[in-house]
Amino acid sequence: MISILNFFFHILAFGLLSTSIFGGLIIELKIRSEKDWNQKLFVTKLYNKFSLVFIIATIILLLTGILNMMNIYGTQVDIFKIEGWLMAKIILFAFFIINGILLGPMLVRKRTKSILQLIDKKAVEINEHNIRVFGKSIITFYLIQLILFTILVLLSVIGSGYISKGTVT
Repeated sequence: MISILNFFFHILAFGLLSTSIFGGLIIELKIRSEKDWNQKLFVTKLYNKFSLVFIIATIILLLTGILNMMNIYGTQVDIFKIEGWLMAKIILFAFFIINGILLGPMLVRKRTKSILQLIDKKAVEINEHNIRVFGKSIITFYLIQLILFTILVLLSVIGSGYISKGTVT
């Protein structure tokens, strides 16, 4: 029963993570299409909610992932005996988390600061340039996150199929 609940929360956190990634990308596309700077600032403030969802989802995924490993491999998990797909998934997930918690919000904060300065009519040309650069960087960030997310999903599906065939003892 505990393993079923753990798996349920793992899938739930996966849904939250999907929401934060795709929601953030949709917000970014809305910001790019918006012409009014005050509207851009308003929409930018929605990022904070998606950042919080991302953090909550990653914490739940980490905890339930560790419990899933303990359910599959027992309490004496030997890191060198874990399958290659799982090791790759752990490394990619660590990069995914660090990228999502540090880089994305930093880019959004810097762009928000430039938008605020632009609204206050401070260094208009420099801030317009900065906003374009940050916008390109944020889109690149989301593309990288989507690629990593897709690889993580594929590793999960392929690896889970590998386990379910009874090849893990």
